[in-house]
Amino acid sequence: MPDRRKDCVDDTVRSDKRTPFPRTDTAETTISGVRMDLEYDIFEEFPDGSAIWRAFARGLDEARNKLAELSQQSANEFFIFHAPTKQTIARSNGRK
Repeated sequence: MPDRRKDCVDDTVRSDKRTPFPRTDTAETTISGVRMDLEYDIFEEFPDGSAIWRAFARGLDEARNKLAELSQQSANEFFIFHAPTKQTIARSNGRK
């Protein structure tokens, strides 16, 4: 029986095809000079210092909007976190 693995690889892996999934793995990532929206996580921090994940956002504007929305729902502090760089981007005190 002939080995068809080579034919399969040749048909499916081509350097001229684009990947259907954009890269968003590092801060300021660009592909062909176009800046990609970064991905952020929003956490709620409790008085004892523990935190729980509350939301995901693509792009800083969306992250800030979600932060503002969440902070109206709780007296706890919330923060935006960018995992690839391990940076806390912004903090918000909860409702007063």
